[in-house]
Amino acid sequence: MSSLSRQTQVAAPSTHCPLEQGHAGPGSHEHGPTSAQSVGPGAGAGHGNAAAAQGVGLTGNQPAAADQGQLQKSQLLSTPFYGPMDLAHAISPGSGVGIGGFQASYIPAVSLLIIRVTGKVQFKNAINGAHPSFTTEHSDLSNLVTFMNALPAATAAQVLPFFQWSATDKADKLTQFNARLREASSIWQGTGMHFEVNDPAWTDVTASPVFSLEVGEEGTAGAGDHLQVSIYKEPTAAEKTQIDALLLAAGQAAMNPNIQGIRANAGTNLGSNAPGATGSATDENALQNEMSLSSSDLEATNDPNERGGNNHLKKTILFGHDDATLTGAQITEIQGWIVRYNDGDSIAANNRITLRGFASAAGDPTHNQQLTDKRIGSVETAITGAGVAAGRITRENRGDAEARTAAVGTDAAAQSNERRVEIRIGSGERQNTVAHEFGHVFGLSDEYTEGSRTPGQAAWHNPTAVAAGISGGAPVEESDNIISVGNTVRPQHYSTFAWALNQLTASKLGGRLWHVKE
Repeated sequence: MSSLSRQTQVAAPSTHCPLEQGHAGPGSHEHGPTSAQSVGPGAGAGHGNAAAAQGVGLTGNQPAAADQGQLQKSQLLSTPFYGPMDLAHAISPGSGVGIGGFQASYIPAVSLLIIRVTGKVQFKNAINGAHPSFTTEHSDLSNLVTFMNALPAATAAQVLPFFQWSATDKADKLTQFNARLREASSIWQGTGMHFEVNDPAWTDVTASPVFSLEVGEEGTAGAGDHLQVSIYKEPTAAEKTQIDALLLAAGQAAMNPNIQGIRANAGTNLGSNAPGATGSATDENALQNEMSLSSSDLEATNDPNERGGNNHLKKTILFGHDDATLTGAQITEIQGWIVRYNDGDSIAANNRITLRGFASAAGDPTHNQQLTDKRIGSVETAITGAGVAAGRITRENRGDAEARTAAVGTDAAAQSNERRVEIRIGSGERQNTVAHEFGHVFGLSDEYTEGSRTPGQAAWHNPTAVAAGISGGAPVEESDNIISVGNTVRPQHYSTFAWALNQLTASKLGGRLWHVKE
């Protein structure tokens, strides 16, 4: 995926989705500004000038501060509706650097903050044109185009359909996208968090968010929409096998997987880039943003029934029959994988490591329970040997109870998969890519480590998180956070909504700020 490259007063933030395995590919640079969070409105038409109304001086018989505060609170609550206001989160309004865009409205009578995103989804071919002059609309696919143009014309003609949409494929993927969209909405909605004003006398002034993500219809987003979702055709795993077979039959080398797909990204602006800007620029226009996905990103969803398997937050270690010993290669693999979770995240709730052990159904259950404990111990020794504190590790011995159920099956392959230990970071869930990308639409920058983003560094939106009362701010870390590599929405991820409330109600707050509350 392309980097956000326009340089302005504040460094352009990163809005790139991590790859499913590792963070290979072009990195983007993120340098969190140190200036204090502004609560003024974002630049651009339609954002109002609410901040100018703060701190209006009173003359004559000026009421006491407590009475003035009650008057301001009464004025805020008596206003029936604030907004709607289109907002692009910018830490320093007027800097030219902003991420994403959404519409915010606040209804005091029912304590609701409505977050609305409108737009459309369209399907784009990964490769267009004809041999030997194939082209692509996405910079991540430039190497693929070069590869295709170098193939013999007859071979390229056989491979091309795997990178172009058919009507059937579009229909299937639209259904799949909407399934991921519903999951994303649930992930962002189901946190239990809300907002309060940072004044003990205003505890009855609250807001709870409601999300309306209206981007599930195929088409081209209009000038007044916030988001164009573009989904590029990437071959499925089965189709990649067919491509390699076609290449082999033609005497060609197999295709390098690194040149086939794109990395998801969101928050860039289609119609409002600076003239001549290279790559994907950012700005404070809340409208005409783009979310770029590959068709394989729509496969990224958590499956609570998955047994084994690997993702960013879960690694499965398999053992032989009646064996609890790790090979040297397995120890190296475990330690190489776990080391990136050893730094940065100091929040106990999301830096925990769970070792979940299993055994196959063969043999005595008591023996299998003991065998599972040994397997967990072997993995724990490898992890602590990499410098991970033992206090972060929790052990779960499942034994062979699940292997004996009908859901697992008695065949050899299913049972061999039960001889395992799963290393789970935080929730251990596979990230829903669409939910992650909506974090960028909501004005957040990436928190996972990559390039210049190092563990413990402040993420780009850290000043906004601090202003929203988040004591730990928004650190860069490898964790199960939604803006890192997981699905868990934490207080810092609601900070841009507190920022939005400040924009909506600034004239009534009297210098107060909305804070995120769990």
